[in-house]
Amino acid sequence: MAAIPTLELEDARRPSRERETLVGERTRIINRMKSTLARLGIRNFRPNLRKAPERLGALRTPEGVALPANTMAELQRDMARLQLVRTDRRDRADAVDAPCPAAGGGTPCDAHLAGARHRRRH
Repeated sequence: MAAIPTLELEDARRPSRERETLVGERTRIINRMKSTLARLGIRNFRPNLRKAPERLGALRTPEGVALPANTMAELQRDMARLQLVRTDRRDRADAVDAPCPAAGGGTPCDAHLAGARHRRRH
């Protein structure tokens, strides 16, 4: 039978879980953008690059036609979401690396150590 974790331990695990959620959200947004562009025949655009929002306006289909207005608006909204997720993820990464108050001694808690081991393996 597994032991029930304390509220402090569960609270200490929260930043790591939130970071995992944000990483999944980032992947979902990027995949959605790539699939939208693939339907138009554009396969060489990388939405995860820093200058991607600037290059979005210059995209053309293989026929040389500009992207449809609604598609462009959707991609710009997705770029804004992606930027927000990136910012939140950086903030959460700082929280994951911070000492765990639940540990009492200022050392990282088991949840943080397990998260670090998981990141090294994958």
